[in-house]
Amino acid sequence: MLLASAGAQALRRALSPCAGFLCGPRVFCAPVMITPGAFVPPDKFAVVEIGCRQFKLVPGDTVIIDSLDVEIGETISFDKVLMVGHRDWTVLGRPVIENARVTAWVQQHILSPKYMQMKYRRRKNIQGSKGFRHPRTIVRVAQIFFQPPDDALKLVEEEKARYEAHCETVDKNSRA
Repeated sequence: MLLASAGAQALRRALSPCAGFLCGPRVFCAPVMITPGAFVPPDKFAVVEIGCRQFKLVPGDTVIIDSLDVEIGETISFDKVLMVGHRDWTVLGRPVIENARVTAWVQQHILSPKYMQMKYRRRKNIQGSKGFRHPRTIVRVAQIFFQPPDDALKLVEEEKARYEAHCETVDKNSRA
């Protein structure tokens, strides 16, 4: 587990979703949809692997994921948390964080827009089309649970002391 605070803002900017805009006909650009008021900096966020995709989640987000065999209204828990962050700190898992999980509840089951397959053979009078709609599940993130390890505060204090010592040496060198 790695605690990092210096590059947290740059990493957060790189992981921010594109607000769920439609990029073209029937193409959904980002799986995370921004809810009203989500432009306010969140207290805590998590990067979770669901299926084979990674999602940046904030409590209150609505996410469209691959179909889950869960009833509407039930609570589900995602244990494969890759990163947890806050305004002041970030914890990276190697590869996952054992003592973190994200809970969400199922809002509804939907079908994706139809994907069309066209078949055409010139001069053969053969043409046809088939369509397919992927089943999806819409979940709403309830909470992000994270219990930092006992030595985490000690690591943060050591990092602060090392950073302050570095700043002092840089100031001494710049004055000379």
